[in-house]
Amino acid sequence: SGSLLRWPQLNQVKSKSQRILVVGGGLTAVQVALKLIKLGKNVILCSRRHLVEKHFDIGLEWFDMRTSNRCISDFYHQELPERFAALKHARDGGSVPPFYMKQVRSAEQSGRLIRVVGDAQHDSSQQDSAGRVHISIVSSSSKKEEQRPKNFCVDQIVLACGIKPDCRANPVVESILESWPIPVHAGFPSITEDLQWKEDLPLYVVGSLGSLNIGPDAANLMGIRRAAQIVANGLDCRCWLREKALANPFDLLGDDSSDDESTDDESSYTCRDECCYNEPSRE
Repeated sequence: SGSLLRWPQLNQVKSKSQRILVVGGGLTAVQVALKLIKLGKNVILCSRRHLVEKHFDIGLEWFDMRTSNRCISDFYHQELPERFAALKHARDGGSVPPFYMKQVRSAEQSGRLIRVVGDAQHDSSQQDSAGRVHISIVSSSSKKEEQRPKNFCVDQIVLACGIKPDCRANPVVESILESWPIPVHAGFPSITEDLQWKEDLPLYVVGSLGSLNIGPDAANLMGIRRAAQIVANGLDCRCWLREKALANPFDLLGDDSSDDESTDDESSYTCRDECCYNEPSRE
């Protein structure tokens, strides 16, 4: 229904909606909440745990040149199931940079934002005459005073939470899998060590889709840079294919001197052969 949206559908937020629930505990959820506040909305930000404030989702050891090579080496020497577990452990859920947390606190002080920790529950059939949805947020805390459900009435809900990896959900990836099938592990395609979709197929994978062969920083600039180097090395190893495309590489330069040189080389080579085969016999 129109009351439940995903974060890319912010353009479908109704102008008359005054109170909106944003579900998520990472940077995307915070950015959505701040965007709605700028549009004049009152926002309730619901997350399963308290917002984690840090500059990057993964540890600094993956970016520090003194330790990154060791992290990458350990990751590459693991089997695929262990790599997936390492991805989850390194990312450890979403995080919010200090720059955005400062805006979150400012919005809270102004009364435009309410942060609630817990699981949001609602029944889309339970709407009042104005189309508002009644929400109940239950905390998973062990403290009794925090276990009491908090009830809210909102006009719309925006989902900005994480999703389970599934490359098949992408129509482009699904069509590639149909044409060139390869194993899929934990939602990620099992590509080669050179980030190639499969051997003898000039298709390379970078970014989050190649996380199992790049590492937990696959979607960050450092991971993208490392992936680009791997792809470049793979393409360099295939440079021998240029000989098939360019029988005479000097043709591109418009230089015919190679023909003369090759003729001289061939004649001299023939001469050496003749000298070799016509060597006088020793009596």
